[in-house]
Amino acid sequence: MACSDGSNFQALYVPPASDSVPPPVVLAGTLARTLTSRLRLPSPVAGRSPAGWALVGLPTWFWVEPGSWRTLRQRTSVGPVWAEVVATPVSTTWEPGDGSAPFTCAGPGTVYDRSRPEGVQSTACSYAYRRSSADQPQTGPSDNDRFFTVTVTSRWQVTWTGSGGTGGTLPVLTRSSSFPVAVAQRQTVVTGGSG
Repeated sequence: MACSDGSNFQALYVPPASDSVPPPVVLAGTLARTLTSRLRLPSPVAGRSPAGWALVGLPTWFWVEPGSWRTLRQRTSVGPVWAEVVATPVSTTWEPGDGSAPFTCAGPGTVYDRSRPEGVQSTACSYAYRRSSADQPQTGPSDNDRFFTVTVTSRWQVTWTGSGGTGGTLPVLTRSSSFPVAVAQRQTVVTGGSG
């Protein structure tokens, strides 16, 4: 069998089903499941703002870069039998790394645009750390090389269509990636007085 991405794999023979389901219909579903296992879904490429140190109590924006958030299709055929699978990213789940429960965002999040005023931007995908990462193990030469490890998981819905008007939904697929975030505690010191 030859796939639309140029790869080849061994053909599968499915004999006629005992319940009189035509072999092409059975084979289309088998092709779809095989294609799904071969989909090259990208791991999510995460962005955040602020890009440097996050601050305790201030929201950190999270998002998945648009390049790793797109619908993917793959099609293959065996003689007159064909199947096409479509994988669509639908949500992201973020584990902040500080022991808090993961949170889920519908979609990839909103990219923070540094060229626009802060007051005209908003996101539904952010997290405010409650403590600094100072108590984490040191991972580099500096005492400040202490981070929380954030993990983002993208969920993909998968549908398929095939020969004979067949089609359906296949199990959700996920891809994950992790990255470090250093969180600092800022303190305000008031000096002087009005009296």
